[in-house]
Amino acid sequence: MHKPKRIQIEHGGRAGTFYASVEIQELDPVTPPHRLRPFRITLWNDGLEARADLGLDHLRGLAEWIDQALRAHEGED
Repeated sequence: MHKPKRIQIEHGGRAGTFYASVEIQELDPVTPPHRLRPFRITLWNDGLEARADLGLDHLRGLAEWIDQALRAHEGED
């Protein structure tokens, strides 16, 4: 496994400021089942943790969904 990359997200809006930490780790692509889902994403927010192993297409889709949600939220300000 590769060293995880962690980013901090801070997004302000009408409902307040959203803070989260996101960690993306590239898994060993040779070890099953990581051939199909080589990325582990972990999200921390308000003491909660969510983790999922994703394929590249799923990771791209998640990034697009987050971008669209943030853009829609910015339009509410």
